[in-house]
Amino acid sequence: MDYNKTSKYDYDGSWFKKHRQTQFILDQVPSNTRVLEFGCHSGLLSQYLIEKGCVVTGFDLDEKAIEKARERQVCAYSADLNDAGSWQKHIKEKRFDIILFIHILEHLYSPHDMLKMAVEYLRASLKTQYDINI
Repeated sequence: MDYNKTSKYDYDGSWFKKHRQTQFILDQVPSNTRVLEFGCHSGLLSQYLIEKGCVVTGFDLDEKAIEKARERQVCAYSADLNDAGSWQKHIKEKRFDIILFIHILEHLYSPHDMLKMAVEYLRASLKTQYDINI
């Protein structure tokens, strides 16, 4: 764990990249793909995807986390994922190869509705990665 931080946004991420769940996700996402990440927080996972040549668009409710994600070159927006209009306006006609919901669906009022809306933003080669904590 990285205890040399000044806030919850200042991790260097070295421990995170070694985590087996992170490795699993990175192994599943091909290089040079367009990725939509819901719940990107400060962009640690997004940063590793960008290193693989991916173009990442991310959303999170935490505005300070979004600032950090932008520092990591993530096209990141602050949005309430329970309000479709607050995130859809940023991606309008864009389409993605992969959509990630990592530890986020369980926080939504209607995960089913969110998945139905998000699928509309997938290109023909669809792939959705999600994780639900029970």
